[in-house]
Amino acid sequence: MDLGSVLARSLRVAVRDRRLWLFGFLAALGGETGPSFPDRFFVDLAPQADSRLPIETLRWIHGHLLFLAVGFLALLGLSLFIALLAVWGQGALILGAGEALADRPLPLGAVAWQTTRRYPRILGILLLLGMPSLLVTILFAAVVLGGGLLAVLSRQEAGRALGVLIACLGGLVLLGCLLLLTWALHLWSRLALRAALLEDRPWREALTQGLQIARRRIGEVLLLWLVVDVAILGLLTLVLGFAMSVLFTPFAIGTLVPLFREARRVDLSTLLRGLGMVLVFGICLGGLSRLLLAPVLTFVETAWTAAYTTWARPPAAPAGAGGLG
Repeated sequence: MDLGSVLARSLRVAVRDRRLWLFGFLAALGGETGPSFPDRFFVDLAPQADSRLPIETLRWIHGHLLFLAVGFLALLGLSLFIALLAVWGQGALILGAGEALADRPLPLGAVAWQTTRRYPRILGILLLLGMPSLLVTILFAAVVLGGGLLAVLSRQEAGRALGVLIACLGGLVLLGCLLLLTWALHLWSRLALRAALLEDRPWREALTQGLQIARRRIGEVLLLWLVVDVAILGLLTLVLGFAMSVLFTPFAIGTLVPLFREARRVDLSTLLRGLGMVLVFGICLGGLSRLLLAPVLTFVETAWTAAYTTWARPPAAPAGAGGLG
């Protein structure tokens, strides 16, 4: 595989076919939806705020428990919908990029329909490849928690030392395994999704095809991952996240710190209004960051699609092999 040629073709498609940016934006929604509060904000705020809630706040919470429960479930449902939409957007982006690379771009409606038709197998592949990481994560939490409880509850020095050893050493080993497993399954999913979408393979055949290509082209797969995922997408995501945090943090601190410091002299509606302003501002910045990432993600997914079409192409037959004696 000529990496320079793959990147050049992908860049041309990403710049020429801007319709794919819509799917890139949807796929970008799969990350965090906005900047998060810095930990230092809570550390600085906690000693200065009264930990006891005003009686009016407690009464309001008690009187609106149903409203708060419904709101929590609504946010949970919205998060799930956004995650599923991001998976659909990634599939549409892969399929649209494949058609554009073949110089037969499909209308957006046709891409959307083909993606929807193949959506169950896309979701199945991602869920199946995500299951091992989930199990290792549960095991990691169990080892760390079990070792910590043993260290705290043990009455003997040897038991406490054993608990610390289990929590630290076992946790580090499992964390390393988790990182390696997640990374390997991520690369496998990149190839399997393209086998399912571009070649319309069932999910089992797609998983087999992706694994075979990964084993046969492991060096080229790792090189593409380092250049495209780490050096380009990872670095730009880091810079963009830092820029959004620089914009978000002063606004959040300037809005919330005065309200929490004067919590007993500010009515509840003012506090909720301040929290709402911070939430809306964070959502707007999150949407802006995803919008800015859309062209980059379009290029990245197109590069993987171009590389996959090269890797999946059957090797050319030797000259004269098809001739008759």
